Amino acid sequence: MHMNSFVSKVASFAIGALFAASTTAIAQTIKWDMTEAFPPTSISGIAAGDFARLVKEKSGGKIEITVHFSGSLGLGERDILTAVEQGVVPLSSTILDKILSTMPLASVQFIPFMAGNLKDGRAIWAAQRPFAEAHLAKLNQVLLFETFQTPVGMWSKKPVQDLATLKTLKLRTNNPNTTKTFQNAGASPTFMAWGDVPPALSTGVIDSVITTCESGLSARFYEQMKNYTRLDLEIGVFLIHIHKPTLDKLSPELKRAVLDASAEASKRALDRTIARLDENSKAMKANGVTVWDNIPAEFRRQLQKAGSPLMDDWKKKVGTDVAEKVLTSFEQEKKKAY
Repeated sequence: MHMNSFVSKVASFAIGALFAASTTAIAQTIKWDMTEAFPPTSISGIAAGDFARLVKEKSGGKIEITVHFSGSLGLGERDILTAVEQGVVPLSSTILDKILSTMPLASVQFIPFMAGNLKDGRAIWAAQRPFAEAHLAKLNQVLLFETFQTPVGMWSKKPVQDLATLKTLKLRTNNPNTTKTFQNAGASPTFMAWGDVPPALSTGVIDSVITTCESGLSARFYEQMKNYTRLDLEIGVFLIHIHKPTLDKLSPELKRAVLDASAEASKRALDRTIARLDENSKAMKANGVTVWDNIPAEFRRQLQKAGSPLMDDWKKKVGTDVAEKVLTSFEQEKKKAY
């Protein structure tokens, strides 16, 4: 990271604002700022808002969190972990697949078709969570809770039920793993940040989008694309993490309030994601979208084969021992009643 660039970005919004906890004896209220990449109506945005309200409630108003939705603080995704590590921004809701260069072990969450439904997505996250907590600890941070997205599928202007059709698309992909998978399948994907997707779609740069049903509905994709295919590629995860010294400065009572709020916000977020699966299907159909719940077995097999080299790449990056521990734990977690 270019620290001059990072410092400049921090300075642009830090002047005149309080980003660290006010823990002096005369302080009446501790004020924290929290980054959130998505709008307040999104699954992650609602979870962040819930958490802020619960912290205020459980702390008796002694802690107030201002959530900056839609990336309004202006921090680049690669800067967020550094900002929280240094306590410039005490809290963040961070998209896991945007910090894989910093946390390569987490790439296993996004190996296509490995854990694409909600149950398996939660299981693979549970298997790697101890490693993620240890990694964040090295960066002076504490993982408070996580928010799960709905499964990742494909919005398109025409039905996509075979490899031949896939190869005709101008497809937006959401992370390096899906990009590599579709490249291996013979398609021509373009990795694109979320903010660039709507203009690229309206100008014809792309004509199909890999994302969730949730994100597509929020962006009103149904106005331009009338097909949604449940590929169940992966389950995205948002991490809600805090600057450790900021948390540790709290009294035991206030620290407990934050942790209790985290547990309750986590449960609410999961219940909401489960409910959204059915709600989103109804909303898509109400807006004239054909929802393809399955793809032909041969097409799925071809896509799975295209993504299979990513497992070998991941094992090389994290080491055989760590990979084996995560995968063994994943198999055990899948047997639990999620």
